[in-house]
Amino acid sequence: MMVQKVRVFFIILIGVVWGFGFLPQTAAKDAEKKGGVPKIQFAELTHDFGTVNQNSELRHTFTFKNIGTEVLRIDKVSTSCGCTAALLSDKEIAPGGEGKIEAVFKTAGFQGRREKTITVTCNDPEHPTTTLTISADIQVVLDLSPNRIMVGQIKKDEQAVRYAALAGTQKDSVRITSVDNTSQFLKVETNLKGFENDPQKQIKVMILPGRPIGRFNERVVLKTDHPQIQELSLYVMGEVTGNIVITPNFLHFGMFEPGTAVERVLTVRAAGQKTFRVVDVKTTVPEVITILETVQQGTEYRIRARLSEKFSGDIVRGQLTITTDDADQQQIEVNMFGRKARKPQAAAPLTR
Repeated sequence: MMVQKVRVFFIILIGVVWGFGFLPQTAAKDAEKKGGVPKIQFAELTHDFGTVNQNSELRHTFTFKNIGTEVLRIDKVSTSCGCTAALLSDKEIAPGGEGKIEAVFKTAGFQGRREKTITVTCNDPEHPTTTLTISADIQVVLDLSPNRIMVGQIKKDEQAVRYAALAGTQKDSVRITSVDNTSQFLKVETNLKGFENDPQKQIKVMILPGRPIGRFNERVVLKTDHPQIQELSLYVMGEVTGNIVITPNFLHFGMFEPGTAVERVLTVRAAGQKTFRVVDVKTTVPEVITILETVQQGTEYRIRARLSEKFSGDIVRGQLTITTDDADQQQIEVNMFGRKARKPQAAAPLTR
């Protein structure tokens, strides 16, 4: 008797699994019986623009038809980064009707082989989403190499020199007509033959001493006589450090458990021979309690920052301000952040 029940159970189970495997086809057939189904069909799914110049605007129109027996509805057209797409036709396409989607790809800032995708979502039960792809080989006509100069860390009284050069297929036929530089702490000179007879040193960037302590990000605009690319942007980034160095320079409490205290330690030390004193430490989050310890008077201090177990929020975000007697770094701000750990979701109970 028991054997017979087991056999019946397995027969039913096989029937259920087999039935689920045919659900999409069954749904489409049921819809067709009730009044037909929409069916989308694209003339092409990919388009290659071939080799193109940088700073071009590429356009291509994808066409599609509704070969079904019900109205096709386009619910959404989305794209990957750097590309836009627009539905040129109506959102609803009658059976036998045709629609169009235009894709636009602006190649500024890109080089080499690039692919962009367009995702079309519709009410076709068999193909609810369709992915279209456009591609191109983008050649650089005119640019800077590098176009971002990373200076790194420098002292306040230090001068740094960095170089850049023209790049691209038309770099040898271009002249730099002028340089727009609004920073008093940057000096930019050009020599298309190359400083020190080096063709990779056509643009000389001098970071002058005296810049305020902290990070900087400057933009220099070089104007050219190129008919299409009349401006080139050069970014100069770095950090001016003072006598006092904070390690780490960011206070991260990580993913903390509710009701549990978390402690982090900052080291405040002298980078040179000049001594200093930490006068005060404050935070913008009341539940973050700080303790100042002297490791070596005048050259090194330790700050213990403790997130209280009484903190009830989901996110810790604020600043820790260190006040010193150093003339150049009287107040040093350190950002702090943390997030409450999420509890794992319990698995839903199985229903019989």
